[in-house]
Amino acid sequence: MNLSRRISYGSLLSKDEKSDYSTKTPVPVPGCYKFSEMSTESVPFLMAVSREQLTMDNGKAESMFSHPNGCYVSRTKAFGFILLVTLLAVAVGFITYNMTPCGTPILTTPSTDLTEGSSFKKLTDVLLPTNIRPLYYKIDLIPYIDPTKNFTIDGKIAIDILCLEETQKITVHVKNVTVHPSTVLLSMVSKSRGIGGNDETVSFTVKNQEYDIPREFYNITFNQSLKPMVTYRLYMEFEALLGDELAGFYRSSYTDKATNETRWIGVTQFQATDARRAFPCFDEPSLKAEFEVSLGRIRNMTTLSNMDLRTTEDMVGKPDWVWDHYNKSVPMSTYLVAFAVTDFEYLESNRSYSKPLFRVWARKDAIEQSKFSQEVGPKILTHFEEYFNIDFPLPKLDMIALPDFSAGAMENWGLITYRETAMLFDPNVSSDSSMQRVAVVIAHEIAHQWFGNLVTPSWWSDLWLNEGFASYVEYIGVDMVFPEWKILEQFVTDEVHEVFGLDALDSSHPISVQVHHPDEISEIFDTISYSKGASIIRMMNHFLTQPSFNKGLTNYLNKWKYNNTEQSNLWTALTEQAHLDKTLDNHLTVGEIMDTWTLQKGFPVVLVERNYPQKTANFTQVKFSLNRNESLAAEYDSYKWWVPISYATSDYNNNFTKTRPEFWISKKYKSRTHEVHADKRDWLIVNVQETGFYRVNYDQKNWNFIINQLNTDHKKIHTVNRAQLLDDSLNLARASLLPYDVTFNVTQFLRNDEDYIPWQAFLNNFHYISTMFLRSPSFGSFKKYMVELLEKQYERVGFVETPTDSMLMKYHRINILSMTCSVGHPDCIDQAKNFFSDWMNKTDPDNDNPIPTNLRRLIYCNGIRFGSEREWDFAWQRYLGSNVAYEKAIILTALACSRETWILNRYMIWSIKPDSGIRKQDCRSVLAAVAGNDVGNFLAFNFVRDRWLEIKNYFSTGFSMGRVIKSIAGKLNTKFELMELQDFKSRYESDLGSSARAVEQAIETVQANIAWMDKNFKVITDWLEQSNMISV
Repeated sequence: MNLSRRISYGSLLSKDEKSDYSTKTPVPVPGCYKFSEMSTESVPFLMAVSREQLTMDNGKAESMFSHPNGCYVSRTKAFGFILLVTLLAVAVGFITYNMTPCGTPILTTPSTDLTEGSSFKKLTDVLLPTNIRPLYYKIDLIPYIDPTKNFTIDGKIAIDILCLEETQKITVHVKNVTVHPSTVLLSMVSKSRGIGGNDETVSFTVKNQEYDIPREFYNITFNQSLKPMVTYRLYMEFEALLGDELAGFYRSSYTDKATNETRWIGVTQFQATDARRAFPCFDEPSLKAEFEVSLGRIRNMTTLSNMDLRTTEDMVGKPDWVWDHYNKSVPMSTYLVAFAVTDFEYLESNRSYSKPLFRVWARKDAIEQSKFSQEVGPKILTHFEEYFNIDFPLPKLDMIALPDFSAGAMENWGLITYRETAMLFDPNVSSDSSMQRVAVVIAHEIAHQWFGNLVTPSWWSDLWLNEGFASYVEYIGVDMVFPEWKILEQFVTDEVHEVFGLDALDSSHPISVQVHHPDEISEIFDTISYSKGASIIRMMNHFLTQPSFNKGLTNYLNKWKYNNTEQSNLWTALTEQAHLDKTLDNHLTVGEIMDTWTLQKGFPVVLVERNYPQKTANFTQVKFSLNRNESLAAEYDSYKWWVPISYATSDYNNNFTKTRPEFWISKKYKSRTHEVHADKRDWLIVNVQETGFYRVNYDQKNWNFIINQLNTDHKKIHTVNRAQLLDDSLNLARASLLPYDVTFNVTQFLRNDEDYIPWQAFLNNFHYISTMFLRSPSFGSFKKYMVELLEKQYERVGFVETPTDSMLMKYHRINILSMTCSVGHPDCIDQAKNFFSDWMNKTDPDNDNPIPTNLRRLIYCNGIRFGSEREWDFAWQRYLGSNVAYEKAIILTALACSRETWILNRYMIWSIKPDSGIRKQDCRSVLAAVAGNDVGNFLAFNFVRDRWLEIKNYFSTGFSMGRVIKSIAGKLNTKFELMELQDFKSRYESDLGSSARAVEQAIETVQANIAWMDKNFKVITDWLEQSNMISV
C-alpha cells in the first residue's frame, strides 16, 4: 500500500465533499492515532447524550441505533463535565494551531520507515495476532447514498470474540474508517446466554487506542487482561465513506432512461481485503464467524444481504427511513459478506428449478435482460447440489447486475454480484458468445458457493483452491444445461493453451504461492490461479476417474464445511477415496503427485523417441521454456513432475476415449522407456484429449507419420488432439525445439478442417507470428500466405448465418472473418464497411441495427478502422445511448480500432476522466484495446508511462494494470523497446503495486520476442516466400 506520509482523510474526498465534511468527526491519518487511558465507565454517559446503546435482545428490533439506555447523571454534573471537556478541547486546539503547520494535524507512526515524500515500504507482517478469534458480528449500518450527505456511512458493531491466549490488546482491521474512541466497550459475555446473547458482565477499562495505518490495524489496549477460553463482546461505533473506488462498501450510479436522472446505489466488493473498509473486523479468510446484519434505508429503496430478510421496522427519529433486519448467517469469512442498497427490480425464478428462493436483480431499464440468468442460474445451482451431493445451505440466492463493478463477478454467499456484461443478455442485441459467457460466469460463481464459501482456504496462498475449482466445474455446469455447445472441448483452447504461454516464462509463479501484503494477494488473481488451477484439476479428474474424484470431493466438503483448509486436506480426502476405489496405487498419494504441479512453477515438455523395431518409446520430461536462459540451466534441470502418460495410435485407443494414464514418469526420473501399442509404420499421439498439463515433442519420423495422417484424413485424430498438435508444434518451434518447416507442414491440413477447436488453436498461435512480422518488410509475404490459407474457409463460412449453424460453427465464422479481414482481404473489408455504412444510414440507428449480433464486434472494429472521425463519432454516440452492457462493451473496444492517433490519444484521456461517459471499471479495457491496435500500441505505452501516477490515483485502490501492460509488451520486439520498458520499471518501481509481477512478465515477454526474431525471422521469411512461390 503506497500512502503519502502527509495525508489527511480529506484528500480522499472531492472538493465539494471537503467543504461539507468539516462538521464531522475527523478520520485518522497515517500513523499511530492514540486515545490514552479511557475508562469505559465514562462511555455510557457520553452515549446517553449523543448515541444509543447496543441492544442484542433477539426478541426485539435489533438495530443498535435505537432503544437508548445507559446510566445518567444530573444536569449540573453533566454541564460541569461538558464545560471541562470544552476547555480542554480549546486548550489542545490552541496548542495544536500554534505548534503545527496549518491544516489537518499529522500524527506520525514510530514503526514505519519513511522519508519525506516517500511511499510506505511494503510490509509483510500484516497478519492479525492469533490470540483472538471472532465468533459473531452484529452490524448496523446506515449508508447515506446521497451527494448532499457526502456519501457517508454511520455504523455500530458488536463482535463476540473468544480469547485464545491471555492478552491486554485486541487488534482489528480498519481502512479509511473512523472509530469513535469514546464508544469502544469491552465486556465479558455471560455463558448462560451464549453467542449473540445480551447478558454482559465485567466491563474493561480502555488504556489506549491507536491506528496502525500501514498494516490497516486498529489496536485497543486494556488495563485488564482477557483470559483464555472466555468469550467477550467488543462494541464500537464508527463512520466510513461510500467511496468510488469500487472496493469496500462503495457508491455507484446509473441514469434512469425515463427521467434522465442520476440514480445512486450502494454495493459491496470485499474480496480480498476490503471488508475492513466497511466495518472494523477480523479480515482474514480463516477467521470465520456468524454475521447478523441490519441495514438502514430510505423507504423507496431496497436492501439485500447474504441472508433472507427477517423483519423491517421504522427507524426512530427518521420518519423516511426504515431498518431491514437480516437473519443470522452461517459461519463465513469476512470477504464473503455483502450488502446492496438499490432501487432495482427483480425476477423470481420458477421454484421447480431449485429448492432455495432464487432471484435476479437489475435496474428497471435492464430487468428484462436478466431472464436468461433467471432460467439458467437455478438449473446450475440444482446441478451442483447433485454434483457435490450437498444441498445449498442458505434459504435463498440472489444475483444482482451492477453498473460499476471492478471484477467480472463475486461469489458472496447468498448474494452474488456481477458486472452487467456478466449477467445480462439481450437476444436481440447480444451475441451467442455473450450468452455463453453469462452462463459460464454464473456457473463459476455458483460453484464457489461450495468451493470457497462452504470450505475456504485458510490463507490466500491457496487461492487456487477457490478459483481453480470454480474455473473447472463451471464448464461442467454449463455442459449440463447446454450440451450442444460442446464447451468441454473449448476448455483446452480457452484454459490450457491460454495459460501455457504465461507459465512458460521464468517470471511465472507456482499455483500455491506465499503472499503477505494485499498487493501480493491481488497479483495472484491471475491466469495461473484460474486457468492452470482448472487445468491440473481436470488432469486429476482423469487420472483418478470421475467417480472417485467426485466422491473424494464430497467427502472433503462434508468434513471441512464451515471451516478452512489447505491443499493437503484435499489431497488426503482424494487419496483415501482413490485407494478405496483402487484407482490409485496404494504406494502413491494424490499429494505426492499434485504437489509437483502446485508447489513449483512451469510444466514439462515430454520428448517421445520411438524404437520402431522394438515397439517401445523413451519418454523424457524437461521443463518447457519459451526463451531458455542458459544461466538457469541447473534450475531448469531440477524441475521434475509426476507426468501421466496416455496415448493413442491408429490401432489402439483410436477413438481417443481412454484418458487414464497407461503409466507415469515419476518425479524421481527424467525419463522412462515403455512399450507402446504401435506398429512401426503407425503414428503415436501422446496425451489423449490433452488431459495432462504438458506439451509433447516427437522424433522426426513420428512427426511425419502424424502429418501424413492429418493430410490424408484428419478426422481420424480427435478434434482436441488436432488442436493439441497445432498448439504444441507452433510453440515448440517458437522455443527452438522443432524446425518451423515441420511446424508449417503440420498446419497444412487446416485447409480441409472445418472444426472450430483446431482453427482456434492455430489462429491463437499465428496471431503471434503476425504480431512479430507486423512492422517488418516480410509482412506482405505473411499476409499473402494467410489469405491463401484462409480462402477456402472464408468462402465456406461467409457473412450470413443459417438456422442450422451450431455454436462452434458460429465461433468458427467469427474467427475466420476476423483473421481474413485483419490480413487485408479486400472482399472481407468491403463487406464489413458496407454493413457499418448501412447502419449509419438508418433513421433510428439505436433501435434499428442491421448488423448480425455475432458479427458486431468484427464489423464495428473494421468500420471504425477504415473510417474517419465521422464513423468514430457515430459509434461513440451509440455507446452513450445504449442500454445493453454487452453492446456498450463491444463498442468501447471497437472505438480503439481507429488509425487516427489524435483520436486514440483523446480516447485514452477520456478513459481516466470521471465525467467522460466511460466508467472507471472500463478504463483498463480501453487502454488494453488501444495497446492491441497496431497504430495505438506505442501511443498506449507512452500514455501509461507519462501518466502512471495519475492513473494510479484515479483507481486509488485495487490498482492493477497487468492486462494493459501485457497488451503493450506483446507487440514489442526490439532492444530499444526493451530498454524503454525496463526504464519504465525502474522509474515507477515503488509505485507499481499489484502490477509489479505483470511488469516482470512483460519484460521477459519482450526478451523472448527479441530472441524469437533473432532465431526465426529469416527462417520463416524464407519459408513464406518459397510457399507463396509454390502456391502461385
